[in-house]
Amino acid sequence: MTSLPHLVAHRGDSADHPENSVTAIRAALDADADGVEFDLQFTGDGEPVVLHDRDLRRTGGLSRFIDDYDANDVREGRLPAHEPGRFGTRFEGERVASLATMVSTIKAHPNTQARIICELKTETATAIGASTAVRRVLHACHDLGARVVIIGFDAGIVRTARSMGAPAVGWVVSLGSTLDREQAQVMAPDYLIADRASLMTAGGRLWQGPWRWLIYEVNTIAEAQRLTRAGAWGVETSSVQRLREAQ
Repeated sequence: MTSLPHLVAHRGDSADHPENSVTAIRAALDADADGVEFDLQFTGDGEPVVLHDRDLRRTGGLSRFIDDYDANDVREGRLPAHEPGRFGTRFEGERVASLATMVSTIKAHPNTQARIICELKTETATAIGASTAVRRVLHACHDLGARVVIIGFDAGIVRTARSMGAPAVGWVVSLGSTLDREQAQVMAPDYLIADRASLMTAGGRLWQGPWRWLIYEVNTIAEAQRLTRAGAWGVETSSVQRLREAQ
């Protein structure tokens, strides 16, 4: 039987916990994830925080943007991140975490092998400047060493991360794009990341190259194994534990 690929927790254990929360990342590490992926936005004064949307409505019920706030708002726990639309009040105490807080959580966990995959979101990263954004992320992640992978949709951010000495970099691509393929060959990132829809558009073919493929979001054994056979190094899943138990 085909073995499972590496299992990366997409926004942490996001099936059962608010995405990108300290609780979700800790649960993924508890499940022996091979990697955890989370998103980074930036406050108005450039503090990296673990959050997918610039708009705080979905994740925290606030009708404002993350860059309307500053680092002090995050430190003082003013920004809820309990995903009320999915969980109601169950995780009401969850707050948007700074990257520094998340790194401290990861450092304290006994799972010391998991890759830490940080996706810099384009909107707020480019607003403060790619170099500033990458520098602040690398500074916050310094103690995690070679485990850190900086990824993004924006090729400029990925190139900046590589030039500034990131341990590893990854680029989120469209498999149906000839331009992306040509640029990938020039960039030669450590990882290429694509969604399942893009893979279907490309007829299930993964480009050959020096990179490792990571496909998201995959939540069934059959699909994970199919992707292994297609050459994927890993898949991003909302529940590492469920995939392991279903094997």
